[in-house]
Amino acid sequence: MKIAFIVSHFPVLSETFIVNQIVGLMERGHEVDIYADYKGDLDKVHPDVEKYALLKPTYYLPEISENFLARIFNGLFIFLKNILQNPFLTLRSLNFFKYGKSAIYLYLLYSTIPNLSKTYDIIHCQFGTLSFRGMAFRIMHSPDAKLITTFRGYDISSFVETKGRDIYSELFQTGDFFLANCDFFKQRVIALGCNPKNIVVHRSGLDCNKFPFAFRYPSADGKIRIATTGRLVEKKVLNMQFVP
Repeated sequence: MKIAFIVSHFPVLSETFIVNQIVGLMERGHEVDIYADYKGDLDKVHPDVEKYALLKPTYYLPEISENFLARIFNGLFIFLKNILQNPFLTLRSLNFFKYGKSAIYLYLLYSTIPNLSKTYDIIHCQFGTLSFRGMAFRIMHSPDAKLITTFRGYDISSFVETKGRDIYSELFQTGDFFLANCDFFKQRVIALGCNPKNIVVHRSGLDCNKFPFAFRYPSADGKIRIATTGRLVEKKVLNMQFVP
């Protein structure tokens, strides 16, 4: 299969779950391309990014500004550039009558790649927040592709609180399938309007061969000490509970 991954930044050292999925699909014979909004940290990359040359099939899309006036201004330059390369595709991205808000808010224009000759079987949005880009990308380049969205946390918590509970209404109507990385997130997505039949829990898998088993024994005081790692961000710190 030909699969397009829609991501925010790439590569990102802390997002090993995305790299693992890409590598796993490639090792199974699938073709994977990566479409990112931003370049990640190119100075520190996961070893698999270099091993599998993942930057080669990575393409960076124009940044969509939250400020609509800035979006229009930057969109003018994108329009002038794209219209020379592919007039039909560029004008189609502005068909407000057919595509509604996706065209009005310029999501289609910003997701238009004039020289893209590829089509995909699956378009996989790696966070709910990227589904808008994914829906636009599908309309412009692969209307027959299946659109899959994975929800992972902030996209169904703080993002929903900011944008409103109906923010994913269009996605739930047009998306083909949905994934959540735990049962709690799955229930939250369903509560937002997703059809329970269209979502399953798909946990972040680990290659157990990279973690050889070793016997562990309690210390003399009987206490079990557990170490965990994570990004030092407010959400993770506030969720920590310290037990004396």
